[in-house]
Amino acid sequence: MATAEPTAEEWQKLEDVLQIAFKLFHNMRNLLADIKCGYLTNLLGGNNSNPIIQGDDDILDVVESAALRIHSQGTKISVLLAHKPFSPKAVASEVAQISCTDLGFAVQACLPDLFSLAFYQEMGFRAWTVVNNIEHLLQLIPRNANSLDIAGGAPWAGNASRTGMLWDACDRLRALARSRVSEFYIEKVKLYRTTLEDILRELKTYAEPAGDDDGDDPSDNSNNQHSVQAEVDAIGNDQRARQDFIDEIFRVEHLPSDDPHRLRPLLERTIRRVQLVIHFYSGLIKRRFAKLPQLPNFDDICSYSDSGSGTDSHCSESDCGSGTDSHCSKSDSGSGTDSHCSNSDNTETELNVVNRLDDLQPQLSAVTASFNHLVEAFYMTPEKVYPSLDHCISISCNLGELFVKDWQGQRDQFSDWIDRYRLEMNRD
Repeated sequence: MATAEPTAEEWQKLEDVLQIAFKLFHNMRNLLADIKCGYLTNLLGGNNSNPIIQGDDDILDVVESAALRIHSQGTKISVLLAHKPFSPKAVASEVAQISCTDLGFAVQACLPDLFSLAFYQEMGFRAWTVVNNIEHLLQLIPRNANSLDIAGGAPWAGNASRTGMLWDACDRLRALARSRVSEFYIEKVKLYRTTLEDILRELKTYAEPAGDDDGDDPSDNSNNQHSVQAEVDAIGNDQRARQDFIDEIFRVEHLPSDDPHRLRPLLERTIRRVQLVIHFYSGLIKRRFAKLPQLPNFDDICSYSDSGSGTDSHCSESDCGSGTDSHCSKSDSGSGTDSHCSNSDNTETELNVVNRLDDLQPQLSAVTASFNHLVEAFYMTPEKVYPSLDHCISISCNLGELFVKDWQGQRDQFSDWIDRYRLEMNRD
């Protein structure tokens, strides 16, 4: 029995739903673009009426649930695009479902004062990637019968790759929401540590005497060179020139044996300093970020929301309703004296933790950039090695000073280690 062709009403319904979806996702993508650049947005209205903030659910759980629903709805749309006969009615229903996502509000609720600026930006970037891939997937949907005929009855071209990209974006967003702030910063510090380990290997290679990598028998080397030369000659002049260029780029550099600029003492000192910073990063992961308090404490979010009213007030279980400085007590306390809410001290501690995390990101980047510039100085501008090394030591010590105390502002065993680390960094 022949299958009924889609009616004009079904095509029009699909077109209307797509127009709404594209408008919604366009606005959401612009919002998330501001978030990933670190701009604060005002979509929440600056009050505590948003259900995402006021509900019992963890904000990050809301983000993860939104990403999971988008993953599911995107899969359904992909299957419908590959299915024959194409059903505009079924596709319109799934597009309407995926357009109802609260992803933009959920990501915006991950305020930088609660989670730190770097986490806020990363959340915005990954959510932006999800929305961008949704738009590309929706663009594959035929808008009328003529475009369906061009697609051969099922618009499969590009569908599989776009669906895979959407899945990957959703999985990355869900992974960030599950990881929490502590794991996010642990991975970030590990990444910077890996970069320093690469720098350390390069410096050690540069410190090796020239010719150490030519330990094979000279006659074998000669034979290998003749063999390689014969192959190069057979390839042709153009390809040989390209190969020479590649060989020049990846040629292993060594400190000249005569050391005309007397760089070896500075090189050895630099290697020791890089090793110290790598050990310091490992200590940060174990002694600081593995013990990072959960951010935020969701019992204190109402305290943060109320702070936008311009009054000096403390959170309570009932609305204070006053524009003056007041101290709210629980209704069941049974005492006639005023008392501060216990959450106020916790909120102050959290803000201090977040401020330290915000200071961390630029300093980590500065340490890595300074050591990269130092390596370049060894190769290209030897006269700048000494001031570059001093700069590396200075900013590495500043980074250590940021974590001398634990998250509660107290000294501990790791504080003593950091003191010794800073002394070693400055030792000649």
